[in-house]
Amino acid sequence: MHMRVSLLTLNFILSVLFITLPGITHGQQPITLAWNANSEPNLSHYVLYRDTSPGTMVQQDSIHHIDTTYSDYNVAEGITYYYKLTAVDSAGNESAPSNEVQATAGNITLLEDGGENEIREFELKQNYPNPFNPSTTIEYNVSSGSIVKIIIYDILGQKVRQLVKDYKETGSYRIIWDGKDNFGRALPSGVYLYQMTAEKYVNVKKLVLQK
Repeated sequence: MHMRVSLLTLNFILSVLFITLPGITHGQQPITLAWNANSEPNLSHYVLYRDTSPGTMVQQDSIHHIDTTYSDYNVAEGITYYYKLTAVDSAGNESAPSNEVQATAGNITLLEDGGENEIREFELKQNYPNPFNPSTTIEYNVSSGSIVKIIIYDILGQKVRQLVKDYKETGSYRIIWDGKDNFGRALPSGVYLYQMTAEKYVNVKKLVLQK
């Protein structure tokens, strides 16, 4: 009999937090997944399934029961991977799988420094201060006119605040986040992620709200 696990509740979401980016000369970057912890007292471990075809179940790895993130470095550029997660109890019973997520691997290309006054690449910078309370500044560069989005996610990959969604001309910009969600509610202390997308550029960084 399959055990009853919190993986099957509505608040469980397997999320892609970091995706390898197309086109970094600093080596292959992982696809990083995250999920909320299973609450079963007899949880033994998680099993991650991965394949290059949707709807399949090919075992990728066994994950310690206290972990809630996993970084997959064994990926090839341009390949789309599909992931599912299950929980296994101490008797070896395995839950039904989580939702399926997908991510396409790649490499990031870093351009050479073009000088102090020339912006030659999209860039998302580390926020400051970090950790922060009550607010923090995020700076970013736009190398060509495009729609720019900057979104804050919690550690489970759930969107909590959209900071930027607008067309930006080439230039350097900054935005201040006040630690609140889209409804103006103060968020609890913890690790959050902020992601910038512009054309083919995607980058994600961590920030820490500390009260």
